[in-house]
Amino acid sequence: MTTAMVKRIGLFGGPLLGLLCYSLMPPQYSTGPGQWVEFTQAGRATLALMVWMAGWWLTEAVDIEATALLPIVTFPLLGIEPLNKVLPPYAADVIFLFMGGFIIGLAVERMQNHPGANIALGEFERIAASLLVVRCARYHGEETLNLMVLKTQPERIATIRRMAALPGSGVRPDQVLAIAQAFEKLLGDDGRDGAYKNTDGPAVQPRR
Repeated sequence: MTTAMVKRIGLFGGPLLGLLCYSLMPPQYSTGPGQWVEFTQAGRATLALMVWMAGWWLTEAVDIEATALLPIVTFPLLGIEPLNKVLPPYAADVIFLFMGGFIIGLAVERMQNHPGANIALGEFERIAASLLVVRCARYHGEETLNLMVLKTQPERIATIRRMAALPGSGVRPDQVLAIAQAFEKLLGDDGRDGAYKNTDGPAVQPRR
C-alpha cells in the first residue's frame, strides 16, 4: 500500500470513524452501582472529534498543523464551546515559547546548510562562553572587569577561585576552569600560556 493510498484512506476514514464513534456512544454512562450520568451531546461530539483528529494525525492525510486547527471550526459548529473559549488556548504562553524555539532552530538549520551563510562551530562556542561571562558579571561586576585585564591564565583562575569561595557567589567551584576558558575564548588568546592546570584533576587543554 502506497503512502498516497494511506493518506486517501485516512482523509475519508477519519471523519467516518468520528461519526461512527458519535453514533455508538450511549446517551448515559455509569459512575457506580445504580448511578447514571447523561452523556451530553458536547461530550460525545468532543470524543468523536478526537477520533477524527487521531485518524488524520496517524495517516498524515492533511498537514498536522491543519489538523490541529480543526477544533476552531468544529467546536462552535457542533455546540461544544463558543469561539471565544476555543481560541485562547491557541495563544497560551507555552505555545509561543515552543514556536519561537522551532523558528530559531529552523533558521539555524537553514543557515548551516546555506553555502554563503554558514555559522562556524566556534561561534556557538563563543556564545556559550559569553553566557558564562554574563553569569559571572551578574554576581561579581568589579571582579569580572579585573578578569578582562589580567594577562595570564593562572591569574584568571586564581581570581575566579576567590569569587567562587565568596558567600552567595553565583559561581560554583566546578565552573572555575570553564569560566577561565570562556574569557580566553572571548579575548582571543586561547592557549597562549599552554594548558589549564587543574589542581583537582588532569590538565584541561584549551578549546580550539
